[in-house]
Amino acid sequence: MESVLAMIDALPDNLAQSDNPFWQFSLSVYGSEGVAPACLALQDKHGLDVNMLLFACWAGFCGHRFSEDELVRVCREAKAWKEAVVQPLRSVRRWIKAQDPEALPKGAMALRDDIKLQELHAEALQQHYLHALMPLMPPEPECEESVEVATPIKASPLQPLGDLFSRLWERPKTLEAKKSSAAFASANMLDYLRAEGVVGLDTTDAADLAAILRGGFPEVPPLEAVWLFE
Repeated sequence: MESVLAMIDALPDNLAQSDNPFWQFSLSVYGSEGVAPACLALQDKHGLDVNMLLFACWAGFCGHRFSEDELVRVCREAKAWKEAVVQPLRSVRRWIKAQDPEALPKGAMALRDDIKLQELHAEALQQHYLHALMPLMPPEPECEESVEVATPIKASPLQPLGDLFSRLWERPKTLEAKKSSAAFASANMLDYLRAEGVVGLDTTDAADLAAILRGGFPEVPPLEAVWLFE
């Protein structure tokens, strides 16, 4: 986790210090317990795009349910960038990692570190592009009477970029509104999986998806989060 933080700090200032709320949300969610391994497991097992999983969760957090046309459009744009830019970088990085360092040219490991940073840079750019395609923000509460104020998410080592997301999270929300947003998020995530041809989720998949969901909705009990994906 600390190595990821160091790479984020090494990104260009216009990315690392961005006020893009989706980026802020993703950093907080990804830094939550269990989220990073869940994302990587789904990525490696099903070929899913972690940024799309996070964007589906973010849309639900904003109270937005993807329409069919919206999902087709964002999937198309995300897939084009992932296949042309992110995956080639990842493939080279993983190939170098799998080799015997003694059999590689001097400086290969340093090159791998540089590629790892460029991969993160590419994923950050993809997040900014997704937000530009569909700029979403959490809705303002309709009224402030009889509301339950959400407990702010505990700051994680991946959230050094300001308090934008925590301020969004602290907006008053009724319990019903929070449950509705979590349901939207899980539905968006499942729609994305179906769009990628992923059907028949097993219990491990459901647990991984639930871990990501709870990164954005920590008030949802773990078992209830799993039920949303079964």
